[in-house]
Amino acid sequence: MDARVRALESDMTEIKVTLREIATTLQHVATKEDVANLRTELKGDIAELRTELKGEIADVRSELTGKFEGSRADLQKDIQSVRSDAREVGLKTMRWSVGALSLTLILGMAAVETLHQVRTAWSEPTPAEQSARVDAEAGASATPSPAQEPPAPAQ
Repeated sequence: MDARVRALESDMTEIKVTLREIATTLQHVATKEDVANLRTELKGDIAELRTELKGEIADVRSELTGKFEGSRADLQKDIQSVRSDAREVGLKTMRWSVGALSLTLILGMAAVETLHQVRTAWSEPTPAEQSARVDAEAGASATPSPAQEPPAPAQ
């Protein structure tokens, strides 16, 4: 029996050590109330973070919207400027074309007039040819030609 009592005492010592370990561990284990408090605290923190995040997102959204609006306005101004420049270049090109065509027409007309004057100058008889023609006409008037006969009297 003595051996049994010793075995029992040895087992009891082990049980006491285990109980002390359990008691030490239980001091650090949360109670139901601790878990409920922690849950409530976490819910509050999450709600606060959500609100803060929504506010920051709204700020970023408004900032980006402002930047896009500014960029959009700048882009529209640039587009209008390019369109205006294109119109101006088109008008300048058109004016240049009309000017070039007008100049070509004027030069052509001047060339035609010059050719006409040259042709007229070449077709006009020289003074010697004129006097010969006058002499020929004077000699021809002395002898009436059938075309130059006086008209017949009217009956």
